[in-house]
Amino acid sequence: MEKHSPETPEQHASCDINRITLTGIIVKSPELRADPYGALIVSVLLSSRSRWQRAAWGTYGQQSYLFTILALGSTAEQLATLQPGTQLVIDGSLDYAYHPSATSVEARWTLAVRAERIGILQLPEQCPVRERP
Repeated sequence: MEKHSPETPEQHASCDINRITLTGIIVKSPELRADPYGALIVSVLLSSRSRWQRAAWGTYGQQSYLFTILALGSTAEQLATLQPGTQLVIDGSLDYAYHPSATSVEARWTLAVRAERIGILQLPEQCPVRERP
């Protein structure tokens, strides 16, 4: 009879279908808070752009999207030191949370990206300054 060995985090991450890789720029300073057990939780707002071609005119359009990024543990410590304008790549999963309202019958659902790994692509001081025409 074979023994079942538990999956390592790397094996679990490779077979999990709830995965997202996202690149973007931090647009809001990190917000720090702690959970009831004292662990650090950091959230930032990340702007990411999508580009598409308009079939009718053959021109390109651009749309910006804002994502809330949540990080815990050592990833949170790394994210807490970054400033707006930093360009990142985030590897993580989607986190969908339900927040019941105490004052009304409406409930609020929120969607965030739970960051598991963060890579810094470009720091704000390294970004080229564009002159306006």
